[in-house]
Amino acid sequence: MAMGGDIMAQVPVGKSGKHTGTAVDYAMHVFYQDKRIAHTPFHALTPAEREIYMARTNLLNHMASLLREEVQQREAALRLEEQQLEGDGENKKGQKPKMLFKYCNECGRSAGVKLSPCTRCYTVSFCSQRCKLKAWTNRHRRECIKLENKRQERKEAKLPPVTTTKKLTKQEVAAAKREAQGKSTKRSVTKDIFGKGSKTGKEGEQEIISHALPRLVNLQHSQI
Repeated sequence: MAMGGDIMAQVPVGKSGKHTGTAVDYAMHVFYQDKRIAHTPFHALTPAEREIYMARTNLLNHMASLLREEVQQREAALRLEEQQLEGDGENKKGQKPKMLFKYCNECGRSAGVKLSPCTRCYTVSFCSQRCKLKAWTNRHRRECIKLENKRQERKEAKLPPVTTTKKLTKQEVAAAKREAQGKSTKRSVTKDIFGKGSKTGKEGEQEIISHALPRLVNLQHSQI
């Protein structure tokens, strides 16, 4: 890598040479060719074999980290170009983010494995549940939550501002209830006397006179 090598370059993988993969896929293939160390439980290995096993796994993990860094750099550059062209980095109509290169975000394998994307961010893939849990514990938990927060901030920036209402105190709520009960029990004088609500203006005055005169006359006759 320091001399300008491309870790993402496709190389033949397997005895037949028909399948291609990255340098990580080739290293994984060579690692599993040793049936004694690769397929024997760790506690059953001899001390010398354990040292060999640990050295090989550390080398594979280092190669996977180099591949992960290279893919992240290229994807960041690609998304920056798309953002400059479209004017906005948010995907249109809720489309899932595009992955430049599909590989396991933990072990780095891309050939001969079934990859499934992260169901939260859709920016990385994993080849197994073991790699998914390991990556989530080591680093992807922080990356996934960070991406989710960025997306939420973009959505909130596009939404109109929400007006907040003042929260009433207990005294204010009780006063409002008393006022509502007083209005419901209070009846207007004109409705009690004439059976209708009061009107304003000349029309209301004529209606009051037309209803009041017969009742006043009956009241006078009864007093006589």
